[in-house]
Amino acid sequence: MRPRVLRAAILALAVLLAGCDGGGSGGSGDAGLDTTITSPPDSSPNPTPPDGAQEVEPRPGMDDVHPISFDSAIPSADGRSLTVAFTGGVAPCFVLDHVDVDIQPDAVTVTLYAGHEPAPEPVACIEIAAFYETTVELSESLAGRPVLDGALAVAP
Repeated sequence: MRPRVLRAAILALAVLLAGCDGGGSGGSGDAGLDTTITSPPDSSPNPTPPDGAQEVEPRPGMDDVHPISFDSAIPSADGRSLTVAFTGGVAPCFVLDHVDVDIQPDAVTVTLYAGHEPAPEPVACIEIAAFYETTVELSESLAGRPVLDGALAVAP
């Protein structure tokens, strides 16, 4: 009886391993890896924010706060606010801490700052990207001025 169970287990293992060769790759060794090359992200100055971005409010008091770049800044119809879209990790390892706005006669500079929630012990963080947006109120109308990313101007 044991030889029969052993043969069945070997046969099941062989079938399982045969299914892992990438769907007819002919044993070329690629193990079904996707080698598709994707094009770079949209590099236009104000790309459209991704659908399904999660609206977040800044939460001051995070640890290891640092400037982060944003993907787009879309002005409201009256120019008194911006919807700023950005990509980041997930809480508690990535949290928007605060937003600085510097309004000058020739441009408006927006700088997003993110960090992680304070924790007494190290926390395991998954490496996954999420899309976010936050609304930034301006003290005066944008009035046609360009919006600059302050994180790109901050020296490391």
